[in-house]
Amino acid sequence: MTDDRDEMILPEDVEEGDDQDTASVQPTALLETLGSQIDDAALLPATSQTHYLFAFDDLLDQATIARYVKGMRMEKIVCVPRHRLVFPYFYPPRETSLPSLIRTNNDNDEVWGVLYNLRGKDLKPLERHLKVPNRYHRRSVRIHDRGGNRLVASTYVLTITDEEHRPPSNAYRDFLVETARERGLPEHWLARLMEIDCED
Repeated sequence: MTDDRDEMILPEDVEEGDDQDTASVQPTALLETLGSQIDDAALLPATSQTHYLFAFDDLLDQATIARYVKGMRMEKIVCVPRHRLVFPYFYPPRETSLPSLIRTNNDNDEVWGVLYNLRGKDLKPLERHLKVPNRYHRRSVRIHDRGGNRLVASTYVLTITDEEHRPPSNAYRDFLVETARERGLPEHWLARLMEIDCED
C-alpha cells in the first residue's frame, strides 16, 4: 500500500516533497485493532452503539475539527484505559512524528482526550483529510468519563508506521500540551504530555 506522507495534512503545511517513503502498513496492527474491538464490545451492553468520536491528537483542537466537520462540539472529557500514546510515524511536511494509540492491557496506562457527538455529522471531509484508510483507520475503543461511566467511541489511529520510531518535535509536543490545557484535560495528563521526549 502506498504511503502518503508527502501529501498535505493541514492547509498551512508546506507543499509536497520528493522524499522517499519508509513507512508501511502493519498487518499485526490491523489484527490487534480487530481484537481490541471484539474485547471492548464484550465488556459493554449489547445495546451500545458507537455515536461518539474520541480525540487525543490534532482533533483535540476546535479549529482543526471544525474545519472538516460542521457543528462538531466537545461533549465531555474522557480517557481510554489500558492504552498508551505512541509516535510511530514521521511526517516530513510538519517535521514531527504523529501520535497514535496502542493497547497495553496495563491498568496504569491511559490516554485522555475529548468526546465529540457524531449524531448527524458527515465525516467524509474529515476522512479525506486523514487519508482513511491509507494513513489512518477508524477503530472502536472503550472509554471512561470522570464520573466512571463507560461507553464505546470511535477514534482514528495510524495505519502506517515507520520501522524506527522517532520522537515528536518540541513544537508538536507543545501544541498537544496547550490544546489539552485549553480543553481542560486533567493536570496529571498535562504533566505526562510535558514529559514526552522530543527530537529537537
